[in-house]
Amino acid sequence: MIFSEFTNKTRTYLKSLRYLKDYASFDVYFSSTWVIPKKFVEDIEVIKQDNTDRPNFVVYSFVVQNSNDLVDKLETAIDNVIRHNREREEKERLFKEKIQELKSLFESTDVSYLKRLHFEVDEDTTLMLEVEKVEDNGQDTEGPVDMVQERETEG
Repeated sequence: MIFSEFTNKTRTYLKSLRYLKDYASFDVYFSSTWVIPKKFVEDIEVIKQDNTDRPNFVVYSFVVQNSNDLVDKLETAIDNVIRHNREREEKERLFKEKIQELKSLFESTDVSYLKRLHFEVDEDTTLMLEVEKVEDNGQDTEGPVDMVQERETEG
């Protein structure tokens, strides 16, 4: 990726770019609700920093040796983390929106119609956003970050 494209694309997240001896460090602001999937940051040191600048945000330093290949990998990793979390937020927003639509439907519709209501869903009705995420202490965890499941019904 061309460096100017990367900095333009990430300018709302990018706090600073530093060179420390033979290392490059990109310091970014991410929402405190965001996750950093391990698969995106292999071979990249991720360090959580104290943040007093922006409430509800965390500062992470992404550090690699200062070589073109590794800096390109770092840029791709940050871009992937941003895309992943934006998609998660959009899915959560859509889920809440659909719940509100269903709530309105149930409040305003006759029960006999609701009993005939049928939903078609793909085979896999479970939406799991599974990731191996990097925790604050640098240890990895595995498991669902968020999960929406179809409720079991009797009958």
